[in-house]
Amino acid sequence: MITSDNFEGLIVIAFANSYSKIVMSDKEYLFL
Repeated sequence: MITSDNFEGLIVIAFANSYSKIVMSDKEYLFL
């Protein structure tokens, strides 16, 4: 059963996964 809290958690996780992929490339550039 999906509650509003679980749904928000899934959105946050999905956003974090896609966001981390973008940030990883940026961090590699910044740390150079």
